[in-house]
Amino acid sequence: MLRALTVLVALVVLASLPCLIAWLIVGLDEMAYRAARLRRATRRRRTPKGEDPLGPPIEQIAADLRRLAGTLASSASSWSALRYEATQHAYDQLLRAACRALVIEEHIDELSGVDREIERVRVEGELQAAGLVVRPSTRHGRER
Repeated sequence: MLRALTVLVALVVLASLPCLIAWLIVGLDEMAYRAARLRRATRRRRTPKGEDPLGPPIEQIAADLRRLAGTLASSASSWSALRYEATQHAYDQLLRAACRALVIEEHIDELSGVDREIERVRVEGELQAAGLVVRPSTRHGRER
């Protein structure tokens, strides 16, 4: 009887071992993520006013993104190619800064042409899902 109980316990432990290991790995990953966020927050609090090693506040990035998105949508047809490209580049850099601030993966600089356009739309969607409004919604042609 004791031998059967020992074998049963050993089988349960062996069957549970992969789950326990996965649970431990996920727990350690979550702890590392929280520790990194805490380090960033602590670093931000310790920096003197006016100096922010992590970049501008996300609210400023969001406002700049909305401003440039509106500018690109409304005035782009009358611009020279160089001006449009420079403004689009500034918009892409703001998208990248927002992704860094919200820890979202992006590949805008690695792509070109249609692939870059698709990545830009994907990143805008990811930012929107994270709660950052990139393009103001319109109703009857006007911003709300």
